[in-house]
Amino acid sequence: MRDLLVKATRSRVKDIIGVELRKLEHEVSRLEKAAADPVSSTEVPQKKPRPQIQTQTITNYAWDQSDKFMKIYVTIKGVHSLPKERVTCEFGKRSFRLQVEEEENKRRSELYISTLLEDINPEESWYKVRH
Repeated sequence: MRDLLVKATRSRVKDIIGVELRKLEHEVSRLEKAAADPVSSTEVPQKKPRPQIQTQTITNYAWDQSDKFMKIYVTIKGVHSLPKERVTCEFGKRSFRLQVEEEENKRRSELYISTLLEDINPEESWYKVRH
C-alpha cells in the first residue's frame, strides 16, 4: 500500500490510499494488542445478534405522470392486511423511498428512486395503500 501511495499522482487517489492504509495499520495494531493480551480479549461480553431483516428491492413498478402529478404503482402481495405503520414512504426533493415490512417473514420490500427527473414537493407528497 505504501508503494501505491508513493506511485500515485492524483491527489484524490492519494487520499483514498492514505485512508485505507491508516485503516489497515489501525487494524494490525488492534490485532497485535489482542494477541498480546488474550485474557482481556476473552472478557469482552458477546452481544446477541439481532435478527436480520432481509431487504428485497422492488424492481417491478409502474408510473403515470401529468403536468401536476406523478403516480407510482407497486403491487405487493398481502400489503392491505398489514398494519398502517408497516408501510412507509419518505419523500425528498428529487427522491422517494417506499418500504413495506412484513413481520412474519422478517422481510422488508423497498423501492428507492434516488434521482427523479424533476423536483417534487415532499410536504405535499403522499401515498396510499389500495385494497
